[in-house]
Amino acid sequence: MRKLKAPWTAQFPSPAQTRVTKGENDQYTVNSYVEARTWEGAIQRKNYECVLRYEPEKGRWHLVKLTLEK
Repeated sequence: MRKLKAPWTAQFPSPAQTRVTKGENDQYTVNSYVEARTWEGAIQRKNYECVLRYEPEKGRWHLVKLTLEK
């Protein structure tokens, strides 16, 4: 979240506004957005896409890729 000016103000939408697509090999792609305030107090919205892979042998998720719009 380094591209957000004030990441501590970040708010994410409800799950209904998030698209999750299942791919191969227990990989999922999540497309959504995050809203955060700028230093001036305005709200900025950044779209993002992240690719996650579930590792059942470890019982955890692994972040494969995160892309946050500029």
